[in-house]
Amino acid sequence: LSLPVLSVTGGADRVVSTNHVATGVARLKNIRGAHVIGGAGHFPFVDAPEVFNSLVKEFIKSILISKVHKIAPIANLTYKTQISP
Repeated sequence: LSLPVLSVTGGADRVVSTNHVATGVARLKNIRGAHVIGGAGHFPFVDAPEVFNSLVKEFIKSILISKVHKIAPIANLTYKTQISP
């Protein structure tokens, strides 16, 4: 996987253990963050939305900051979909 990866899992997840997640994360080359939200279950975005959203926002910011100097302007952009009034 060549894209940056963020791993967020719930510490109380009964479906996927944190050990299983850790094993998968260890195999990723582009891991940018691995977080376990204590008390959250299989859906940490539901159980702890404030914490989850904060982690995702920081992850996105880190990507944008690291890429800001590498973004080239889009030339000759054409739209294939037209919206009728």
